[in-house]
Formats: sequence, C-alpha cells, structure tokens
Amino acid sequence: MTWNYFYECQSDWKEDTLIKRISALEDAGTVEEIFDMVSSGWDENTNDLLVRKCISLGAEFTIGDILEFDGLLSEETLNLMIDNAIEHGSEISASDILEFDGIVDEAEMDKLVGYAIDKKASFTADDIVGLDGSVSCEVLDKAAEESWQNFSEDDLLLLRDVIDEDVLERIEDRKWPSDEKQSDNRQKNKGTGLPGLAAGIGFVLNGREHDGSTSFRVGDHVRVKYRGQEGTVIDINGDLIMVSLSDGNHVDSYYAEQLERAF
Repeated sequence: MTWNYFYECQSDWKEDTLIKRISALEDAGTVEEIFDMVSSGWDENTNDLLVRKCISLGAEFTIGDILEFDGLLSEETLNLMIDNAIEHGSEISASDILEFDGIVDEAEMDKLVGYAIDKKASFTADDIVGLDGSVSCEVLDKAAEESWQNFSEDDLLLLRDVIDEDVLERIEDRKWPSDEKQSDNRQKNKGTGLPGLAAGIGFVLNGREHDGSTSFRVGDHVRVKYRGQEGTVIDINGDLIMVSLSDGNHVDSYYAEQLERAF
C-alpha cells in the first residue's frame, strides 16, 4: 500500500484495519505527514507502530523533529528516532540536548552529548551546569573539556562545582598557558613542603621583596580563583606569583588575575 493512499483514507478505517494497513505500507511519508498522523488521536501503540514502520521504510528524522513527538510515543520509540537521527547525521546543538532532559534516560542523554561532541558542538558553562544530574559525570567532564568556548572567570566558578577538579585544572591551563618560566618553577618547587613553611613565617625567597609591579606581596594570604584553594605568596618573579598552598605539599605559580585576596 502506498503512503499517499494511506494518508488520504486512514480516517475512514477502524483501528484493526488501520493497524493492518500500517503493516502493509510500502513507502513512508514526510516527517510532517507522519506527525500529522500520530497527533490525530491514535493511541500510543498505534503511533509507535507507524513511526517504527516508517523508519524501516527509510524515513529520516532530525534531532529537532523528535522533540515534536514527545508525549505521543513510547520512550523506546523516541530512542529509536534518536538512533535514526544520529545515523543520518542530523545537526545538533547543546540547547537541543537540554530539551531532552526528562524525556529520555541518562544513557540516551549521554549518547546525545557524545554525538554533539563528535559533531563539534560547543557547550557553554550554563549548558554544562544545566546538564549536571542528567548525564554521567564522565560525559559531563568531556563536554566541558572538549568545548571550544573561551570560559570567563565567572564561567570557571560555575564549573568548579560540577566537573572534576583535574578537568577544571586542564581548562584553566588552556586559558592561561604556562610559559617556560612558569613550567620551570612548577617542576622545581612542587611537593617540596619547605616553601609552605617558609611562607608561613614571612620568608622571602631569593633574598628580595617584590618590586611592586602587582598588588600582591610576599606573605599575602590568597585564594586561587575557580578552585577555592588558599595559600600564601612566597615569591614574585615578574608576572608570576608563586603560592604555597595551604596543604603544605604543593607550590604553584599563577598570574595575578588567577588570584584574589583571602581574608
């Protein structure tokens, strides 16, 4: 049976005849025509049967199309439509995925985010916060790390509460790439424990005070933005401010814009 005949005559058929005619279809209609049918008052099982039959006959749905069918189909059929859209390379955005929250389960949300990442969609900090609790932690971390957004300071503060600390650190390093001097300082001073003690008593490294080119001075108690870790300034070398973190085991170098005073 052709789709055109089915589409024109279906309103005259009883349910059992309708089901038989759906099974006998030889081609599928447009997405608009399929939606017209499933929104005409049929029960969910009949709607599922029609959509599944049309997919088997070559119908192609986009991610945006699927949202229009919410409430008319079972979750299993919606999942099948998602697979169909992905298979045919549908466009997708972060905002599209957020619309699926509460419609499909976490596994499907993970699938959508993974597909969006593969399609080079980029997630804002607000997008990532919005997805928290709807996707797995691993997928949320990947969405943040793979995003090509230039996260602002406020964005990083938002992300601190929802993504893994190591991922956040890599994003920060990407925003403020370390120069050779910063890298050398980190390798030389990490894990020594000594600078933390020295800073606690106001010790000045290299036998000098800072020349005043930033608002921070040796001995200042500071907080690393976005992480919330606190520590003490133990040396200032040009644009780099060396901080002994409060755990006493780590020393790291930062730019002034990465720090704030802790009172």
